[in-house]
Amino acid sequence: MADIAYASAFFGAPWRTGKLAGSLVKEAGEGEASIQALAPYAIYVIEGTAPHEIRSVNASCLAFESRSGELVFTQLVRHPGTKPNLFMAKAAEDARSKAEEVFADLWLELLD
Repeated sequence: MADIAYASAFFGAPWRTGKLAGSLVKEAGEGEASIQALAPYAIYVIEGTAPHEIRSVNASCLAFESRSGELVFTQLVRHPGTKPNLFMAKAAEDARSKAEEVFADLWLELLD
């Protein structure tokens, strides 16, 4: 079941750079397992963010390329926030569903 949860989390994670999926760690023990996303920003992807301001801290300005390809320099950006991405919860549900399916099959096999 841990392998199913891990695969679901790995392939369900956002893949802009692949770092989040690459930070997943599976630990399995006697009758239990855990999957963790160790990327420092994982919590913000999973739980989402509220609208917030981003200000330059270690430089005089922020520099980035706009959607139109224009280079922008500014001291403040008003970020609209992000929606939660529940890929870890989906991975747990995928593993839970598979476990129920396996146990149902075993039960039917025992009844035969």
